[in-house]
Amino acid sequence: MVATLLLAAALAPQAAPPANPSSVTVGRAAARVGDGIRVTSAVTTRNAVVFTVGGAKLRDFKQTNHDERTFDARLVAGEADTPAAATPRVRIDYGDCRSTVTDPTGDDRQLLPLDSRHYLVERKEAAPSPLAVQELDPTKGETHAVSADVAEQVARDAGELLDGARLAALLSDRPLAVGRPIDVPADVARSLLLGVLDRGTVSRFELTPKAASADADRVAFAATLAVAMKQGSDLQVESTFELAGEIVVGRSHGRIAALDLSGPIRFGGAKDEGGTRVEVTGTGTLTWTYRADPLDAK
Repeated sequence: MVATLLLAAALAPQAAPPANPSSVTVGRAAARVGDGIRVTSAVTTRNAVVFTVGGAKLRDFKQTNHDERTFDARLVAGEADTPAAATPRVRIDYGDCRSTVTDPTGDDRQLLPLDSRHYLVERKEAAPSPLAVQELDPTKGETHAVSADVAEQVARDAGELLDGARLAALLSDRPLAVGRPIDVPADVARSLLLGVLDRGTVSRFELTPKAASADADRVAFAATLAVAMKQGSDLQVESTFELAGEIVVGRSHGRIAALDLSGPIRFGGAKDEGGTRVEVTGTGTLTWTYRADPLDAK
């Protein structure tokens, strides 16, 4: 009887071993034609600025800058004589893209150049050559050339769908220990910060894997970074940014699905003008949010 019970226990289906809770993994699956994302992105800076001349305060003021963008991006089949020869491309349809500056004089709201416009993006030459960008008139089906500035912004928004995740080489194909920081190389850091802190020098950028969450499709990382930036010519101002928060990527593909970063800004600069010292100093905060939610497949 005992032998029978032991045999039955040995032959019974065994539960799968539990997943390793001390590590996470990220894939690098390429986007497929029909895949798309709906993006909402916002960057807000709040600064308090003080100007002094000869050691005496000349004036001070507070200023808030808020930029927001929304767009849909989808990988679509390109045009060719045969479907097999078609090169995939990304169609981007921008929605509200606005900038608001608030200071003691009031609010100044302006539309950004991408507002309510449509573009097609494709890779005609191997990376690292720039992506080819054309503006699309959806009513006529016609395309037009764009300026270099617009092409750079649009290509940045389409890049991960065409070329793969910017973090793929850093995060993919190996177990990542939960709680162990990963240094982000300078070139990868610059690509992630383009459009927000793209003129800065990154002195530190770390991603620390978090334990798996209830969302099995995503992997979260605690993020910390430090950036220094110089601006201005007549009176050069040096700024430092210390940001922290979270970056979330898709588990299967590694593309950024969400980002929440914020932290303090400190800046200052001085010059001599006719023997008098002119100085600007200030503090502030930067808040950056980004969401890329999947569109329904087509």
